[in-house]
Amino acid sequence: MRIPHHHDMEDFRSVLALTEGKYCTAEPYIEGSYDLRIQKLGDTIRTFKRTGVSGAWKTNTGTSMCEEIPTTERYTIWATEASKMFGGLAICTVDALCCAKTGQEYILEVNGTSSGLFPAREDEDNQCIKEIAISQLNDYIAAGEL
Repeated sequence: MRIPHHHDMEDFRSVLALTEGKYCTAEPYIEGSYDLRIQKLGDTIRTFKRTGVSGAWKTNTGTSMCEEIPTTERYTIWATEASKMFGGLAICTVDALCCAKTGQEYILEVNGTSSGLFPAREDEDNQCIKEIAISQLNDYIAAGEL
């Protein structure tokens, strides 16, 4: 939720109450020129750049142009380390935002299997996901865990 002015925090209080006294974080707003989704499916890592064209402050919502771009060593490290942080996820994505003013990239979040697929790669990615699932099931069966 974007809160552009401290007076707007009053409206946010009702949302904050939903946390039932647990926790809430606040971060500075960074205007993004585009965002990245770095997708890890097994050993395959791809990077997609999304540029908003609707004028929405979130570059990943509304109308956006999405293109696959080369996966740099930095993006590979991000996806690999994010996977390790959560026990070695075979499927995950890292979402990052590029600051419009400085060009610096900031990791926003790590997603698991609910990441969605890039339409132009969907068939290929679904095949990869199927192979990952079959391989892991075979490993469990071979180990006597199923």
